[in-house]
Amino acid sequence: MLPRSLHRLLGTSRALALASLTAGCERPQPTPPSGGTGSAPAASASLVTLSPPTPPPSASETSSVGPMEPRGPALDVLRGDEVPELGEAVRDLEANRYAAANAKLEQALRSLPGLEGRTLATLLLGRAAQRSRDTARARSAFERVLALWAGAKSEERQALTAPALGRVLMARGEAAYWLAEQKRAAVEALVPPKYHGSGKVKDIEAFVWGKFAAWSEARRAAIEVAQAEYIKVKQLDPEPPPRWLVAAAARVGDMWAAYVEVFRSAPMPQEWSQPGFIPGIDPPMEWREIAVAYKAALEEVLAPHRDVARKAYEACVAVADRAGVRAPDRDACARWLEAHPAPAP
Repeated sequence: MLPRSLHRLLGTSRALALASLTAGCERPQPTPPSGGTGSAPAASASLVTLSPPTPPPSASETSSVGPMEPRGPALDVLRGDEVPELGEAVRDLEANRYAAANAKLEQALRSLPGLEGRTLATLLLGRAAQRSRDTARARSAFERVLALWAGAKSEERQALTAPALGRVLMARGEAAYWLAEQKRAAVEALVPPKYHGSGKVKDIEAFVWGKFAAWSEARRAAIEVAQAEYIKVKQLDPEPPPRWLVAAAARVGDMWAAYVEVFRSAPMPQEWSQPGFIPGIDPPMEWREIAVAYKAALEEVLAPHRDVARKAYEACVAVADRAGVRAPDRDACARWLEAHPAPAP
């Protein structure tokens, strides 16, 4: 039978590991012997288990959407001048002549009769506002991109040719993704607090249940809000554009993977890292064994959250491969999966 003092030490290491993850959500509960604990985010399944749709017809796609875009420079998006009346506005936008582009686009919106033209013109207004750092106008424009389809008559939708429908879907995907990115920016703004204490157990416990708990609760809530926005990319009808599904799934994986990594670097009492044996323990036991128990408990409670990230990355790769999407997002998701293989059943 282990001495009471050793039980207390092991219990403290496990409690700190549990506290590191559940602070701000709920007080840690005992872990069943049969497996890991920690509840995976409830909203995750609706995105990470998505099945790839049949891709819509692709459009000519070469321009950038600005600073908040999927990884890497090679992003396939609409230019906007697939509608000839928008050609001059696109050239103004590419030359950073935002006022001139806005004037032409507003005029085009008054004269273009079709759903495709109005959708692309509104999308370009959003890009112009985004690139000029006018977030409020950009949000208004991208929301209107989504509203145009919702408010269109069924005969107007049915009148779209296959290529035009593909471009409208791509525009709507870009708009929904941009809106989700604004929520992710709120996640990234929540920087974890740094520990500057003595390293003693009670001091670390106070930090975990204080500053770290407040950060954990806020960060997790912000991730769930952002994830709900990315899920809206999947919900676009008649079917979501695979390119933006890939980007959305990658971002969901990124948020949860980063969340997990913060907890892996949570502070550990200094005495658990010292060499030698624990005083008063018979049979003898080294301090490092307490540290090992702490790290093992932490990995156990992190597993469900890492699984959420893994499922999102798997969805990213699956959608890309089945739809033939070649994108940096897909490659980054694959690299994470290779570096974090799923545990054996």
